[in-house]
Amino acid sequence: MSAKIGNGLTFRGTQVSLSEFMETWLDGKELSRRPHIVSAYRSLVRTHILPYLGGMRLQDIQPAHLKQLYLFKKEEGSGARTVQVIHMVMHAVLKQAVREGILGRNPADAVDRPKVEVAERKILTEEQAQHLIIATTGTRYGTLIYMALITGMREGELLGLKWSDVDWTKGQLRVQRQLQVMKMNGSVMVPPNPRIRRRYPRSRR
Repeated sequence: MSAKIGNGLTFRGTQVSLSEFMETWLDGKELSRRPHIVSAYRSLVRTHILPYLGGMRLQDIQPAHLKQLYLFKKEEGSGARTVQVIHMVMHAVLKQAVREGILGRNPADAVDRPKVEVAERKILTEEQAQHLIIATTGTRYGTLIYMALITGMREGELLGLKWSDVDWTKGQLRVQRQLQVMKMNGSVMVPPNPRIRRRYPRSRR
């Protein structure tokens, strides 16, 4: 600790708890992440991390503490994907602490990333898709289901469509936004991920 203080880190910096540092880290994410993602981070941190490690100083967190947390959450019944996201968040937070000089190394580097079993996706056959279209034609959600089947658009993209997104001249449909459901703030429209911004050719029924 004396060496860290000698290198410019304050005594306060050496005493900061995970809970305190995590709050600062989350506030920083407000500037670079979408609201629904930050909201999900906060919920996960509040529910799965802080009750177990929040009171510890960053200086005291060891790989064994992280392994114990992951094992406990698994035994508690948390899904494999949840445990993996906990690890991802802890790794990112501790990495930031290293960048700021509070830690000399990232203890999460010494912990294997939890594995996630990938469930086999069930895909409709062409015949099943045709039956679904016939069964829903003329119903409230018929057009929505038809659009989902012929374009592969996600639910949020479908619910974010407007008439202005249709280019009737070129016969294209542009994904300009998507609907995101917030646990605390209802539903909001957000821009689509740039990597999945797509245009769909108009299809004839």
